[in-house]
Amino acid sequence: IGVDVEDKRPGILDDCLAEMDLNLDEMKEGTAYELAETMSRDYVSSREFRAMFIRSDRWNAWEAAERMIRFFELKRKLFGVDKLVKDIGLEDLDEDDMESLKAGHHQMSPHKDSAGRLILVGLLALRKCKHVDNML
Repeated sequence: IGVDVEDKRPGILDDCLAEMDLNLDEMKEGTAYELAETMSRDYVSSREFRAMFIRSDRWNAWEAAERMIRFFELKRKLFGVDKLVKDIGLEDLDEDDMESLKAGHHQMSPHKDSAGRLILVGLLALRKCKHVDNML
């Protein structure tokens, strides 16, 4: 499905979000997502937030729900429970994270892809990490 699917199929986002909600209800038990939901339902159920997962998985609500579950598991592992329902910023990075970031391993391309999205480029020669978590 192309990037202009919302123009061609009005209502598809609402349909996919509703299906994603059902899928999340089936798979959330005992997950970091379920914990995040108890901490801030507004954060985890934000339409724009969930839409990122739907679009990322090309309108497949099941895969988007799985991706969202994995997202919260990784976020809990990297930043802890207290940051599950917070947008992560530079102030949330530790010294090793900042050193890795400043090394320039990841850079934004001055060009965009055919859908107009920014392109993130990983330059392996500039990688400077003490821990594997700093690579994420």
